[in-house]
Amino acid sequence: MSSYEAFRLRELKQKIPYVIESITTAGNLVFIGTNDGKLIVYELSPSKGDLRCLHIHTARRKHPILATIPIVEKQILVAVADDAILVFRLEEPITSAATDHPREDQLQELSAITGMKDITAVHVKRQKGIFSMAVLQRKKVSIYEYREQGQRQEFIPVRDGLQVPDGGKSLTWASRNIMVALRREYLLVDVASGMVECLYPTSNSKGVNPLLLPLDPVPEVLVDNGRGNGARALHDGTILAGNEANTLVWSSPPNGATYVHPFLLTVHSSSGLEVRLPFASTTRGCSETTPLGQSIGCKGIERISHRSYADFDVTLPTKSTPADAFRRDVTIATSSSGSSTNTVYLVEMVPPREQVMGLISAKQFEFGLLLYELCVNEVEEALAKSMQTHYALWCVYKRGDVKTAILRFRDARVDPRLVISLFPGFLTQRARDAWQVPADLSELLSSFRAFEGVVCSNESVDLLLDYVTSLRPEYIAAGSSASVGMDTSLYPDVDVVLEAIDTAILRAYVFLGQEKELLNFLCTENACAPRDSEQCLLEGEQWVGLVALWHRQGLHSRSLELLKELAVTGEPTCSAIGSSVNKEGEGIDTVPNTIQDDNVIRDSFNDEFLSVLRRLLPKVMIPEHETSGIFISQSDIYSHMEAPMDQEEDLQQSARLLRRCVGVVTTILYCRKLAWDIPETLQLVARHALWVLANIPPLWSVMLFPVDKMTAEQQAAVLRLVRTDMMGVGTTNMHERVVEWLSLILGNQYDTCRDAAMHDAYWKSLVEVVFVEGEQAKSVGVGAEIEVEETEIRQRRRKVLCDFLSSSSFMNLSVVRAYLEQPTVRSQAYPERAIIYQRLKLHGEAVRMCLYEMNQLEEAKYYAIRASRDEEDVFLVLLKELLRPSTGAEPRLEEAMSIASTCGSIEPLAVLELLPDNTPIAVVEDFLRRSLSVAAMRNRSAAIYASVLEARVRQAEKALELEKSRRVVIDIESSCAVCGKKLRPGTVFARFPNGILVHHVCIDDESVCPVTHKDFRKGVEVLLREVL
Repeated sequence: MSSYEAFRLRELKQKIPYVIESITTAGNLVFIGTNDGKLIVYELSPSKGDLRCLHIHTARRKHPILATIPIVEKQILVAVADDAILVFRLEEPITSAATDHPREDQLQELSAITGMKDITAVHVKRQKGIFSMAVLQRKKVSIYEYREQGQRQEFIPVRDGLQVPDGGKSLTWASRNIMVALRREYLLVDVASGMVECLYPTSNSKGVNPLLLPLDPVPEVLVDNGRGNGARALHDGTILAGNEANTLVWSSPPNGATYVHPFLLTVHSSSGLEVRLPFASTTRGCSETTPLGQSIGCKGIERISHRSYADFDVTLPTKSTPADAFRRDVTIATSSSGSSTNTVYLVEMVPPREQVMGLISAKQFEFGLLLYELCVNEVEEALAKSMQTHYALWCVYKRGDVKTAILRFRDARVDPRLVISLFPGFLTQRARDAWQVPADLSELLSSFRAFEGVVCSNESVDLLLDYVTSLRPEYIAAGSSASVGMDTSLYPDVDVVLEAIDTAILRAYVFLGQEKELLNFLCTENACAPRDSEQCLLEGEQWVGLVALWHRQGLHSRSLELLKELAVTGEPTCSAIGSSVNKEGEGIDTVPNTIQDDNVIRDSFNDEFLSVLRRLLPKVMIPEHETSGIFISQSDIYSHMEAPMDQEEDLQQSARLLRRCVGVVTTILYCRKLAWDIPETLQLVARHALWVLANIPPLWSVMLFPVDKMTAEQQAAVLRLVRTDMMGVGTTNMHERVVEWLSLILGNQYDTCRDAAMHDAYWKSLVEVVFVEGEQAKSVGVGAEIEVEETEIRQRRRKVLCDFLSSSSFMNLSVVRAYLEQPTVRSQAYPERAIIYQRLKLHGEAVRMCLYEMNQLEEAKYYAIRASRDEEDVFLVLLKELLRPSTGAEPRLEEAMSIASTCGSIEPLAVLELLPDNTPIAVVEDFLRRSLSVAAMRNRSAAIYASVLEARVRQAEKALELEKSRRVVIDIESSCAVCGKKLRPGTVFARFPNGILVHHVCIDDESVCPVTHKDFRKGVEVLLREVL
């Protein structure tokens, strides 16, 4: 048993010359019950170490006083004799007696419960403000409640006759239940139902009652485990499970016991007084197998003061609990040495703060922490923090329990640098230089050198991450307060600590491989130490994280050069990744151009790598990534890669390909995240990222530039940049770059951009890409997969061209016509020329193109249908070209008549004028019949419509005459239906269709009758109002 001093034993001057049957204390009062019926009250003076007798009360029948139970809250004293329970007043004069001689038989008896036989034990509880008393007799348990009725104070029976087996030795309240100790077993009595449950056997020691002691304010009871040892049980009788350390082992069964929170004091005939901390064995994180206790070797001690009372309204102490809440009653022990004269000892508890300090010195940190938690109201905050810190360090080095240590560090609010320093390599160099471990902790840490510290594992680092992440908001707030001159004494060196916290978070993310969380963290405001962070990211090959860190520091040139090296070679050199911080801690963004030879760049983007990019970029360059504000992680890029390599490819080559893809994707996203509201940004991109435009497919390379963040002048500047000849650096086509860039600007709403130069550049580049360069691409031998992809792209772009030519209002249509009629384009651009002819209203040109160049009459008919929607009779132009060809060819009479017969919008007379003079009647017969039928039908429809209009006119005239004929007759008795006043001559009034007469000023709504509220308007809303 680990020994230390929890209590001190002091012999008092006064001796007690009686045979003691029971002893109880309340405050400084000591109540002695003798075997000859005397009840003696003493007052203890701890400073003088002496007892003074205040009262001696002698019972009439001189039965032994089995127990005394002072209830200070009600100022009463309960005394238990063999066959009666007496209630005395505990008056104020008792505690301040002015005489030197005791008063005899002056205790005021308030009430008594008599006629009770064979009382074995009594126990009182307070629960929810109600005082209840349980009385154990031979074969039953009776329940009483304390009541005050006027001047009468008494216990009245509320439950009598709860039957229990014979042989009861003691009982105690266990919340709403009662536990009874028989000689051989324990029982649990349900007071509400009267049911009795057998729990477990006792040790059946001869001459000793079974142990049964409440441990309030802890909701437990101490019992005998059946082997003569102590065990803790819950209020439902369940013994707390555990190993042997959960058992209180004594050399001999205790003759008596009392609980002085949080200690158990037991009396033993062989060893004297023993003190135990009963909760040490099952406290959180306790691993010691040796219980904490103290042996006070004073043989002859027979009794120790104990009150059979449990207060269930009292809870475990908190920091706000008064320090003396559990220290108001003195503890007394007595020894008789075989005579009737008893030596009295004061059992004084060493203040918990001194005990905690002693346990710290003895390195008994578990027990010290437990004692602090149980007596938190009696230990000052500084000592509590020291205890928790020492315990946490002990957990780290002796037990390797990082989880418990982190919890204790958090409770103690230690300097985060101490916790971070326990993880090798996690504390920043600046923090190590500016901070030292406190002296008391340094000595402790020196004693732990033989033990291994924190082993960085996923579990331990995750615990550190959770710890520093939770602290970060309050240190950020403290840093903001410091910046405006507010008091931050609770957060010393806040800037250094915040830097250490953020750097630890970064290192934890890298160690755990949580790349997405790392990028989220780096893309927000942070205080990471530049040099330490760079080193960590480089060691972990977190290239995206590194450029994200540099992006927050404004080191854009360095970032773009590193990404360029990654994309071109896959092997970053020292010049690209050298430290970005000088000796003064300032950022350095001057970095040389790492790749001088343009041929190296161009040759690196071969067909194999471009094929990988064509499959990768559509998967990663999605709107969610573009607008999320963070970079794409390397793991995400790798998961989308479909590298053209077999399963046996060297892992080094695979890693190199990944780095190249990371360089390409991250460069595009990095440029988009730049501040485009300053003019230097475009120069920066043109200087360091031109290789992207020159080598990456334009559909993705133009995403370097975020259209929504740029002004019109910047968009025009980018247009000039993408039109630059880059054939020396890469192989992408200038017109394709222009098309993709202007597609981003113009979108589907082409007229939102009013710059005619952009419109002209767009259609010209589209024509070049679709017709001129598209044909050249067909003649070059490419793979089948790429050819299909190129065909789909050309079809998409041709549709865009047609839509643009149909919609744009800012291009010169005549110039477009001339461009499309060039010999190299003319025969490929029939749909596009038709659109321009239609917009220029050159319908004859369009018809002749369809008939003579395309040789497609159906296309001519389709054009006529489409163009006739603009209220122009293009069919007449088509018929004229068919009947009177401009080329001098023979008229196409049958085809013309077929079109005329099926088109209802053509005027028959205009068609007849176009017919040749020698046209046979049989050819035009169907046309004439149809035309005459249509004309007759139109005439009939016109006549019917005219008749309908005439009928409506007549109906309106009749309604008008009816309204003019309406009149109202009033007499001298006529009055307003609203106000009741007479309608005098000259007064403006109104009459509703239902005959109601009202003053005009009394009308709220001219359409609604003010009396019946009927709405005379006609409409859906009126019907709905009536329905509702």
